[in-house]
Formats: sequence, structure tokens, C-alpha cells
Amino acid sequence: MEKDSIFLLNELEIIDICDVRFKKQGRVNMIFRIDKNFSKVSPIPFKPLPTIEKQLENLIKDLIGNYIFPDLLVFCNERSFQREADLFAINDNGDLVVIELKIDGHYDRGKVLQAMEYAQLYAKWQYGDMNKRYKNCYHTEKELNDAFEEHFGYTLDSSRYNREQRIIVISSSSELNIAAAVKYWQRKNIDIKEYFYRLYSIDQDNLLFELSSERSWNTEYPSCWVNTCARYYTNAYFDMIKNRKASAYGNRAHVIGDWMSQGYVFLYHNNYGIIAGGIGTRKIKEADHVADDIQEKEKMIFLNDFIHGVDETGKIIKYLSPAQIREIVGRDLYYANTIVGLSKEEGQNIYEIFKNEINAKVS
Repeated sequence: MEKDSIFLLNELEIIDICDVRFKKQGRVNMIFRIDKNFSKVSPIPFKPLPTIEKQLENLIKDLIGNYIFPDLLVFCNERSFQREADLFAINDNGDLVVIELKIDGHYDRGKVLQAMEYAQLYAKWQYGDMNKRYKNCYHTEKELNDAFEEHFGYTLDSSRYNREQRIIVISSSSELNIAAAVKYWQRKNIDIKEYFYRLYSIDQDNLLFELSSERSWNTEYPSCWVNTCARYYTNAYFDMIKNRKASAYGNRAHVIGDWMSQGYVFLYHNNYGIIAGGIGTRKIKEADHVADDIQEKEKMIFLNDFIHGVDETGKIIKYLSPAQIREIVGRDLYYANTIVGLSKEEGQNIYEIFKNEINAKVS
């Protein structure tokens, strides 16, 4: 699955495979229903959805091997005991594909390691083990070999099953450190991939369901935080603090835009959390910034009612940690490079709590 998959849902059942187009604005994918007005639809915030959690999980299971990842044959989609992946599939080489779904909206920092552990545990499976699982799962006397031939169009010798293991993790969000871990293991020739689902509300009865390999940030949220890029520019955060602004640099400079005006904009510093914030203005500038350790194009938005937890030497003394932020917003945070979107209410709540936390005077 190289491209996004989009499905129109009604009561969590597929009623149409949508004909959709993508309009690029910088790196933002805008999803449209194809009708006379080309009406744009908005994502549903990533809050736990207990009423549809199991339905959504079952829906994704039904899609995999058909519309999603059609190059896979799912041979087991039920957990017989706790320490198992959500789905087991095979590809056209007979490789075992471990698929881990994270639907309930709660962060699981170990989701990648958990999936890797499953792949290791079941690397010992031989054809007989997989065939038994297939028959038990689908309550059939058909052989897995026969199902393989029906799905892929040719036969595979039983000795070729499960020579290699591959991993797919599907969730609504992922933190940057998880993304970094995935890339690390990929460089070590571990075949592991992350995919992300999103729900879009069309009307009272219908949803669009998207599954994508791309992380994205969404300008439908009027508030956000901007990462201070401390990994690349050690002193950038202090420049932002002193000048009451939020900045992005180089090929990520385009994320700063007019959509941020009048919303709450925060500075997020890795290994700390939110260290500053204010209200976006229409004062946006670009500069060829060559100062301190920054030698990249800079785009900046200046902030009103600016508050921060940094002293005059640049020492960070007050901040909201990731755990505190998650508690405030009551949902998973959709981490992405440089920017993370927040609703107006979430932005206001974070701002007020942070202001009380640092006991700051608005400047």
C-alpha cells in the first residue's frame, strides 16, 4: 500500500470506495468528496471512541487482504490468548506478517517492540502451525495451501512458509521517538512499517476512513505547538523566547502560515515539553537566518500575550511535560515533524494551565 486508502463508512460498514483527490498545500493533504462543490471534510479529533472501538478494529481486519494490503493473505484474525498479535498474514513469498492494531487511542510506547517480540516468538512456526491457526480461525477444513493458491494464483511449497518475518503497526498516532526507533530498525534490515488511520466526519451518518503511511499535521486545528528544533539548532528556542515568536527553518519553514493567527501557538522543546506560548498574530516574516548555530531560511510568526518558563540565561525552569499535556487534552497527541495541531479549546486550556503553572505575567 504505497498510497492512502480512503473508504466511505456508514455505521462502520463500507458503503463506497471513495473517488478522492489530493490537493497539495506545502505538504498538507486535503481530502475532498467529489461532488459539485468539492466540499472539504474535517478530521475527527483523536479521542478514544469506546462506542466504535471494536467495530473499527473489526472493520480494519476485514479490509486487510482485500482493499488494504491486497498482497497479503490473513490466516488468523482472532487472539486465542493474550500474548498474540491482532492479525497474522502471509505475503506472496510465504513470509509471516505480524500486524498490530492500536485502536483504543491510548499511547503505547512499546507498540513497536511488542510487535517485534511477536515476530520473534512466532518465527518458529512451520506450515503445520499456520495451517492449524487458519482452520481454527475460519472454521474450515480448507488447507492454507489451497487458500494461498486462490489468493495469489500459484502454489507454494510448505517448506517455504515463514522463512522471513515482517511487521506492520497501525495506530492513530506516533511519537517522534517511536518513528526514530522504526527507522533505526529498518536500517538494521528489520522489515517494520507504521501506518496511521484517520476518521473524517462528512455528515451525521457518514464518515471517511483513511489509512496512510504519512504523518501529517492539520490546519483545521486553529491552535498548535511548534517544535523548537533543538536537535539541529541548540539555541533556536532562546531566540524564539527573546523575540516572542515561533519559528520553523529550512525545508520545514512552510508550516508557519496565516492559519495560525488568532489561535494559541506554543513552543515545544524536546526532553521538556511546552516551554512557552501565546496567541498568533498576522505578523509573519521570512528571513535568511544566519545567527548562532542557525544557517537556514527562517519563517516566523510573532505572538501576543506571550508567556514562558525560561530565565534570562536561557535555562528552562518551568514547562508542561508530555504527560501533563496528554492529561489536559484527554487524548493521544498526533506527533509530527515540527508541528502538532490542537483544537481551540485544547489550546485555551493548555495556555491557562501553563500560565498558572509558571505564575507568569502576560507580556
